[in-house]
Amino acid sequence: MIRIGTKKDALALASISKDSLHPAWKEADFLAAMENAQARVFVFGDEPQGYGVFYFAADEGEIPSIAVKKEFRKQGAGKELLEAMVSFSKEAGVKRIFLEVRGSNETAISFYKGNGFSEVGKRPKFYDNPTEDGLILEKTF
Repeated sequence: MIRIGTKKDALALASISKDSLHPAWKEADFLAAMENAQARVFVFGDEPQGYGVFYFAADEGEIPSIAVKKEFRKQGAGKELLEAMVSFSKEAGVKRIFLEVRGSNETAISFYKGNGFSEVGKRPKFYDNPTEDGLILEKTF
């Protein structure tokens, strides 16, 4: 079940992010996104099992963070979150969505490419711990 996140979810989402991503999003980051009229925070599950953050302006969107709790991965939660963001994008008039992914994260790259994203660029030394390039992926409608 996908729903829009609320302030009471922010701490749980920060915990998921901390266990999944580096750099992780903090509770304040989720609260700021929830208060931003040009952002949506999508949550998987009544008790958060995953999330996706989506920013949009004019006809472009960005997914700056998406993560699923380790014990719920590879069960469709990430795909449902991504589909919800894509569906929202179309309703909001977004024509293309961007995201960055670590160049070494083959699982994520395969997931995004399998869901219609293409590599369109590279951000040298975008990530740290370890330092590596970020790949820019795009999905157009």
